[in-house]
This record gives sequence, structure tokens and C-alpha cells, in this order.
Amino acid sequence: LHAGEVCFPGGKVDPSDGSVEAAALREAQEEVDLPIATAEILGRMHPVLSRRLMSVTPVVAYLPNLDLARLRPNPEEVSSVFAVSLE
Repeated sequence: LHAGEVCFPGGKVDPSDGSVEAAALREAQEEVDLPIATAEILGRMHPVLSRRLMSVTPVVAYLPNLDLARLRPNPEEVSSVFAVSLE
């Protein structure tokens, strides 16, 4: 990635994941310590091509009572975490 880019957690689907959704949850847990036990998958969005021409399938999940202060970014992959209101 390039400095200043904003990205969502993600990565390649491992054979042990079983699905794109499982991979998305695993990656989010690895990258920001997201509490995936309470995650409710809402669905997949249409795949899009990244700047590097890789197919990316966004997965949307709902996490009730998510405390952003609890998230712990993996310093090898994430420099900071922030929230943007949907309202």
C-alpha cells in the first residue's frame, strides 16, 4: 500500500477459511482484533478491481455494541483505526 491510503481489513482467502465471509472475519480479527464472535454477516457486495487489478469482494457485517477503543491495530499491517458516521 501507499502512504496515506485508507483500507478496510482484508486479504486472501486461505483454504482453511471455507468462505469469503470467514476470510473477511479472520482478516479483520488479525488486523485490528475485531471481536468476530458477535459479528452478524449481512452479505457480500459485488466484486471490484483494486488499483493493482486484484478482485476484491467486500463483506458487510454488523457488530452490536462495538467499542472502537477496544480495537488493537496490528502494527505490522495497520497504522491507525478511525470511525466515520453513517448518519
